[in-house]
Amino acid sequence: MADHHARIIIAAPAAEVFAFIANPMNLPRWQPSLREAFREDEARIRVIGGGVGAQGVAAHARFLVEHEARRLCWAAEAGIGCAGDVTVTETPDGAEVALELRLGPRAERPEAVRRWTGDAALDIAAAMQASLEAVRRHCEGAVQGVTLVSGGTQSDPSTAPLRDSRAYGTSVEPDRG
Repeated sequence: MADHHARIIIAAPAAEVFAFIANPMNLPRWQPSLREAFREDEARIRVIGGGVGAQGVAAHARFLVEHEARRLCWAAEAGIGCAGDVTVTETPDGAEVALELRLGPRAERPEAVRRWTGDAALDIAAAMQASLEAVRRHCEGAVQGVTLVSGGTQSDPSTAPLRDSRAYGTSVEPDRG
């Protein structure tokens, strides 16, 4: 597997940044390659990403949150060859988010990246940076309570709850803190 690394500093408390990242229902908000994410149980999620319309890719993944270490670990189902970690640490300026992505030969091919992201212009480094920038926009906007838009400001629409795919809903409430 090939390792890829990216980091970003976010001007928000590390605990809040980690709470946002660790909630699987928030994945589509910071993973440009994902359209939907659903919790299947305490250790697994189902994600849908890539392409547009019905052309998306669906996968199951192990999704483990280590709250004390502020670390999230995931691994896609067998055969996909994609795993990674996100670690959030406190810094004098807020929080540092470190993203590590491990891709097998099949997942690292340009056509596989294009298929998953739905964007021929994104390579692995650009996709990782786009994810971290999305975390920063959300978390710094949440601290300020607004999202900047052309010509003014508005309330942050990314805080709207996402639906759960399970027939009886979720047993875990999203962090509203």
